[in-house]
Amino acid sequence: MGNLAYPTAPAEVIEQWSVSSFIEGLRDPKIGQLVRLARHKTISEALAHALEIEAVKEDISSCN
Repeated sequence: MGNLAYPTAPAEVIEQWSVSSFIEGLRDPKIGQLVRLARHKTISEALAHALEIEAVKEDISSCN
């Protein structure tokens, strides 16, 4: 989508904007912080990491 707004921007820049937007849109700021600290290069990596964190968080919650 970013490539439509910024057709001359390099793909890496658009991907990084996508990652940042994804992280900012996460409901849980703690998950966002952990994903941001990992410095993912692609939205797929950031999504996979966020899902892993959420799964672990839910698993820990169910044990209590």
